[in-house]
Amino acid sequence: MTWVKICGVTHESHVDAAVEGGADAIGLVCWPGSPRNIEPGDAAGLVAHATVPVYLLTVDMASSTTLGLAERLGVSGIQPYGVEAPVTAVMGASAGLDVITPTTPEAVPSIPAGQRPLVDSGSAKRPGGTGIVRDWPTIPQLEGEWILAGGLTPDNVNQAISQTGAWGVDASSGLEVERGVKSPALIERFLREVKGQ
Repeated sequence: MTWVKICGVTHESHVDAAVEGGADAIGLVCWPGSPRNIEPGDAAGLVAHATVPVYLLTVDMASSTTLGLAERLGVSGIQPYGVEAPVTAVMGASAGLDVITPTTPEAVPSIPAGQRPLVDSGSAKRPGGTGIVRDWPTIPQLEGEWILAGGLTPDNVNQAISQTGAWGVDASSGLEVERGVKSPALIERFLREVKGQ
């Protein structure tokens, strides 16, 4: 069954909808440039509330700062972006964290062991949450546990999985009623579509 991460959660109601709907993980964004940004103190509360693995998404954060924050919050994994991301990913994997590594389809085979590739429509300057849908048929058939993101909604996620063969999906902006504001109902519907519940 497809692995699902609900990213950019900011409230306990989002966590509850994700967990109750069968999500495999949630993501917290600690980056002031995002409308989904959450302060570390609030993030700690959501980590404590969650009963599924939590991933910490950071952008242009020093490797030592990212790993220190991950340890303080008690998250299961990290999803680093920016100049230091490759080093952060290696350090995180060595520290026993699950690592999601944003990359291009062509570079998926070169992602180091211990890191799970994420194929998104974002970029190093504007990671994820863009709502932009990739041209799925242009993604080559990829092996292993790779994750698809980018404009996924309850209405298109099954088509995306069918056309790409993705092992997992990661959704954020497609589950919002306005930019940065998740809808528990959309989260639940998304999970019903993917998980068939």
